[in-house]
Amino acid sequence: MKEYAVLIDSTYCTACNTCAYRCIQEFRYHAQAAKGLFRTFVSANDEGIYHKRCMHCLEPECVKQCPVNALTKTEYGPVLYSADTCIGCQTCVKVCPFGIPQFDEGTKKIVKCSLCAHRVGEGKQPACVEVCPTSAI
Repeated sequence: MKEYAVLIDSTYCTACNTCAYRCIQEFRYHAQAAKGLFRTFVSANDEGIYHKRCMHCLEPECVKQCPVNALTKTEYGPVLYSADTCIGCQTCVKVCPFGIPQFDEGTKKIVKCSLCAHRVGEGKQPACVEVCPTSAI
């Protein structure tokens, strides 16, 4: 089986956040985005460009530490999240070395990238990859 990942070449990235806007559209999470909760986001400052998105780690600490298995590592790459299983303990938020899972106080659930597993399963690219105007992703 193929294993998927998102590769980013920051030398091509303009920090336009087209990827973030497309992700919001794909998952219809406008209310979360309005609260500052994003599955992917690019910020730029004097230090450079920083992509905040799930790394879909090979050995994800969030998966290892989740007490109810709400996070799972698939054999084809993505770290997936089950809101139905999640108890809102925020362990994943605390143990992620990249600070990726964000806790939504309103829903008591987390927000994180799924690598568009539903699209990859259909043979498509993740929405952020498909829409990147400079092919940085």
